[in-house]
Amino acid sequence: MQAMRANKRRGLVLGIIFLSLSLWSANLSAEQMQKSDTIDQSHPRARLIVGSEGLHDQVRLIKARVAPIGRLMRGQATVQNLTEKRMTLEYKVDWLDDEGFVIDDGGIWERFALGARELRPFKSLGKSQQAATMQFTVRFPGDAFMDRASRERNR
Repeated sequence: MQAMRANKRRGLVLGIIFLSLSLWSANLSAEQMQKSDTIDQSHPRARLIVGSEGLHDQVRLIKARVAPIGRLMRGQATVQNLTEKRMTLEYKVDWLDDEGFVIDDGGIWERFALGARELRPFKSLGKSQQAATMQFTVRFPGDAFMDRASRERNR
Protein backbone atom coordinates (compact mmCIF):
# COMPACT_ATOMS: atom_id res chain seq x y z
CA MET A 1 0.00 0.00 0.00
CA GLN A 2 2.76 2.42 0.97
CA ALA A 3 4.78 1.53 -2.14
CA MET A 4 1.72 2.22 -4.32
CA ARG A 5 1.32 5.70 -2.79
CA ALA A 6 5.03 6.42 -3.29
CA ASN A 7 4.78 5.40 -6.97
CA LYS A 8 1.74 7.65 -7.45
CA ARG A 9 3.61 10.58 -5.87
CA ARG A 10 6.65 9.94 -8.03
CA GLY A 11 4.43 9.80 -11.11
CA LEU A 12 2.68 13.01 -10.13
CA VAL A 13 5.99 14.84 -9.47
CA LEU A 14 7.48 13.60 -12.75
CA GLY A 15 4.32 14.66 -14.60
CA ILE A 16 4.48 18.16 -13.12
CA ILE A 17 8.18 18.46 -13.99
CA PHE A 18 7.56 17.25 -17.55
CA LEU A 19 4.65 19.68 -17.99
CA SER A 20 6.71 22.58 -16.60
CA LEU A 21 9.64 21.83 -18.91
CA SER A 22 7.29 21.51 -21.89
CA LEU A 23 5.68 24.88 -21.18
CA TRP A 24 9.07 26.49 -20.57
CA SER A 25 10.51 25.22 -23.86
CA ALA A 26 7.33 26.28 -25.71
CA ASN A 27 7.77 29.81 -24.34
CA LEU A 28 11.39 29.86 -25.49
CA SER A 29 10.37 28.80 -28.98
CA ALA A 30 7.69 31.48 -29.18
CA GLU A 31 10.16 34.14 -28.02
CA GLN A 32 12.73 33.08 -30.62
CA MET A 33 10.17 33.16 -33.44
CA GLN A 34 9.40 36.85 -32.82
CA LYS A 35 12.94 38.06 -33.43
CA SER A 36 13.97 39.35 -36.84
CA ASP A 37 16.66 41.49 -38.39
CA THR A 38 14.35 44.52 -38.32
CA ILE A 39 13.30 44.34 -34.65
CA ASP A 40 15.72 44.33 -31.71
CA GLN A 41 14.18 43.37 -28.37
CA SER A 42 17.43 42.56 -26.57
CA HIS A 43 16.84 45.32 -23.99
CA PRO A 44 14.05 44.46 -21.51
CA ARG A 45 12.52 47.94 -21.68
CA ALA A 46 13.17 48.94 -25.30
CA ARG A 47 12.14 47.75 -28.74
CA LEU A 48 14.11 49.08 -31.70
CA ILE A 49 12.40 48.79 -35.10
CA VAL A 50 13.73 49.39 -38.61
CA GLY A 51 10.40 50.09 -40.28
CA SER A 52 11.16 50.24 -44.00
CA GLU A 53 11.98 47.45 -46.41
CA GLY A 54 15.67 47.40 -47.28
CA LEU A 55 16.62 49.95 -44.62
CA HIS A 56 18.04 47.33 -42.23
CA ASP A 57 21.04 46.99 -44.55
CA GLN A 58 21.66 50.73 -44.44
CA VAL A 59 21.19 51.66 -40.78
CA ARG A 60 21.71 50.04 -37.41
CA LEU A 61 19.84 50.85 -34.21
CA ILE A 62 22.08 50.45 -31.18
CA LYS A 63 22.61 51.33 -27.54
CA ALA A 64 19.05 51.19 -26.26
CA ARG A 65 18.84 52.61 -22.77
CA VAL A 66 15.81 53.08 -20.57
CA ALA A 67 16.00 54.23 -16.96
CA PRO A 68 13.82 56.01 -14.41
CA ILE A 69 14.25 59.71 -13.77
CA GLY A 70 12.11 60.65 -10.80
CA ARG A 71 8.65 59.19 -11.42
CA LEU A 72 9.06 59.08 -15.22
CA MET A 73 11.11 56.94 -17.60
CA ARG A 74 13.68 58.27 -20.03
CA GLY A 75 15.02 56.42 -23.03
CA GLN A 76 17.72 56.72 -25.64
CA ALA A 77 18.56 54.89 -28.85
CA THR A 78 21.29 55.55 -31.38
CA VAL A 79 20.94 55.35 -35.16
CA GLN A 80 24.06 54.55 -37.18
CA ASN A 81 24.29 55.13 -40.94
CA LEU A 82 26.12 52.14 -42.43
CA THR A 83 26.47 53.70 -45.88
CA GLU A 84 28.76 56.28 -47.47
CA LYS A 85 25.87 58.57 -48.42
CA ARG A 86 23.77 61.10 -46.55
CA MET A 87 20.30 59.82 -45.64
CA THR A 88 17.04 61.55 -44.78
CA LEU A 89 14.94 59.45 -42.43
CA GLU A 90 12.11 59.73 -39.92
CA TYR A 91 11.91 58.45 -36.37
CA LYS A 92 9.15 58.01 -33.83
CA VAL A 93 9.21 57.14 -30.14
CA ASP A 94 6.21 55.45 -28.59
CA TRP A 95 5.94 54.75 -24.87
CA LEU A 96 4.08 51.65 -23.74
CA ASP A 97 2.65 50.71 -20.36
CA ASP A 98 3.48 47.49 -18.48
CA GLU A 99 0.90 45.58 -20.51
CA GLY A 100 2.36 46.76 -23.85
CA PHE A 101 -0.36 49.28 -24.75
CA VAL A 102 0.71 52.53 -26.41
CA ILE A 103 0.23 55.47 -24.06
CA ASP A 104 -1.93 58.31 -25.39
CA ASP A 105 -1.75 58.46 -29.20
CA GLY A 106 1.91 57.52 -29.37
CA GLY A 107 4.70 59.60 -30.84
CA ILE A 108 4.85 61.61 -34.04
CA TRP A 109 7.15 61.08 -37.00
CA GLU A 110 10.06 63.53 -37.07
CA ARG A 111 12.44 63.90 -39.99
CA PHE A 112 16.22 63.96 -39.58
CA ALA A 113 19.35 63.75 -41.72
CA LEU A 114 22.19 61.35 -41.07
CA GLY A 115 25.59 61.83 -42.70
CA ALA A 116 27.77 59.06 -44.09
CA ARG A 117 28.75 56.64 -41.27
CA GLU A 118 27.28 59.07 -38.73
CA LEU A 119 25.99 58.00 -35.32
CA ARG A 120 23.18 60.02 -33.76
CA PRO A 121 21.54 59.43 -30.36
CA PHE A 122 17.86 60.21 -29.83
CA LYS A 123 16.42 60.80 -26.36
CA SER A 124 12.85 60.71 -25.15
CA LEU A 125 11.00 61.15 -21.89
CA GLY A 126 7.90 59.09 -21.11
CA LYS A 127 5.30 61.75 -20.36
CA SER A 128 3.22 59.51 -18.09
CA GLN A 129 4.01 57.62 -14.91
CA GLN A 130 2.60 54.53 -16.65
CA ALA A 131 5.34 54.63 -19.31
CA ALA A 132 7.43 51.49 -18.86
CA THR A 133 8.83 50.55 -22.27
CA MET A 134 10.16 52.61 -25.16
CA GLN A 135 9.56 51.68 -28.79
CA PHE A 136 11.88 53.50 -31.21
CA THR A 137 11.10 53.20 -34.94
CA VAL A 138 13.09 54.58 -37.86
CA ARG A 139 11.95 54.55 -41.51
CA PHE A 140 12.30 56.22 -44.89
CA PRO A 141 10.25 59.46 -44.98
CA GLY A 142 6.57 58.87 -45.59
CA ASP A 143 7.13 55.15 -46.10
CA ALA A 144 3.94 53.84 -47.73
CA PHE A 145 4.41 50.41 -46.14
CA MET A 146 4.37 51.87 -42.61
CA ASP A 147 1.54 54.32 -43.40
CA ARG A 148 -0.65 51.51 -44.76
CA ALA A 149 -0.01 49.31 -41.73
CA SER A 150 -0.86 52.22 -39.40
CA ARG A 151 -4.14 52.92 -41.23
CA GLU A 152 -5.10 49.23 -41.09
CA ARG A 153 -4.35 49.10 -37.34
CA ASN A 154 -6.56 52.12 -36.66
CA ARG A 155 -9.62 50.65 -38.41
